[in-house]
Amino acid sequence: MRWVPETLNEFKNSKYYTLVSTIKKYQGLLPSAKPVADRDFKGEQIFMRKDLTELHTQERWRKHSRQVRPGEAPYKIVKGLYNDQERMADLFGFWQTIPYSLKLTHDGKIPANQYGNIEIFNGPLPLNTIHVALPKAALICRKLKLDHVPAVVGFEKGPTGRSHPCIVGVVTFRENQRVIVEEMRRWEAEAREREGEKVRKRAKQVWRQLIRAILVKKYVQEVYNRDEVPFA
Repeated sequence: MRWVPETLNEFKNSKYYTLVSTIKKYQGLLPSAKPVADRDFKGEQIFMRKDLTELHTQERWRKHSRQVRPGEAPYKIVKGLYNDQERMADLFGFWQTIPYSLKLTHDGKIPANQYGNIEIFNGPLPLNTIHVALPKAALICRKLKLDHVPAVVGFEKGPTGRSHPCIVGVVTFRENQRVIVEEMRRWEAEAREREGEKVRKRAKQVWRQLIRAILVKKYVQEVYNRDEVPFA
């Protein structure tokens, strides 16, 4: 048996042994971990450091292409989620996860997380669905009452250091793609027509003002027999 540390500081620096009290915030003991037999440190059980494992939030596990199994209770709850000391973080171990996969719900709907989005950067999309990355795709889907879920393509940090989802377009069923694209083109054509109408109206106003100014000047010249009439 290897030499066992005799002070708290030695346990913190040991390559082979650890104490529960020295385990870091995002670490935990494997379910199979067993205390070292017949040894303790001031009444505290001693464990092998090889039985330590990293713990992550559900969001972090998804970045590792894993997802927490339904019904799993957090292995550990800590303070300080996303640098916010008041927010609590539920942490889970690897054994509490399964490979991340996106599947349609039991009633054939596109799955969404607790925030109403679908994260598409960790694996293939559900069967018969497609990512439509148009800026107004969600608005069109709502108007046409098409089944869709906003698509999260990644995360970016804001000025406070918190991560925010980056949403681009939607995930919808493949048969909806053509309808969405055609509706988008129709909206764009209507927008161009409205913009053109504004330009034409503005041009007419300018011409009316110019003609009115010319007529007024001509009238004043005829009435007062002047060559030049200053305009304010």
